[in-house]
Amino acid sequence: MKNFLQWAEENMRLNGFTNAKRYKYFHADVLQFFDEVKENYFDLIILDPPTFSNSKRMNDFLDIQRDHVMLINKCLTCVAPGGVVFFSTNYTKFILDANALHALSIRDITKQTTPFDFEGKLKRFCYKIIK
Repeated sequence: MKNFLQWAEENMRLNGFTNAKRYKYFHADVLQFFDEVKENYFDLIILDPPTFSNSKRMNDFLDIQRDHVMLINKCLTCVAPGGVVFFSTNYTKFILDANALHALSIRDITKQTTPFDFEGKLKRFCYKIIK
C-alpha cells in the first residue's frame, strides 16, 4: 500500500502540486481514519476501496456492497460544503444506494471515465458525489 502513496506523491509532484501543507497523504485503516478526521477538513476525496478486505489492520472486514453507504457518508462528513467525493468500485454487481447518501448531487461518471479502448472490457462503476 505504501507504494501507492509513493506513486501518488510522485504524480502530484510531476504535476506541480508540491505544497506539503496543502496536499497530504495517509496510510491508514479508512474505517478508523474517518472517525478521527475533523468535519469539513477536505475539499476532495478519491475513494477507490477494494470490493472486499479482511486486512489485519482492520477491526472488521469490508464488503463494499454492504458498507458503501457508511463509507461514502463518512467521506461526505469530512469534505467541506461543495466538496467532492469521487467513488469507484470494481465490484461487477454493485448497486449504489443513492437515497441513503447525504449528498447534494450524485452523478454516474462511469462512461466519461472509461477510455474508449476499454469500453465493454473494464468492469467498474464511478460516481461524482457532491456534498
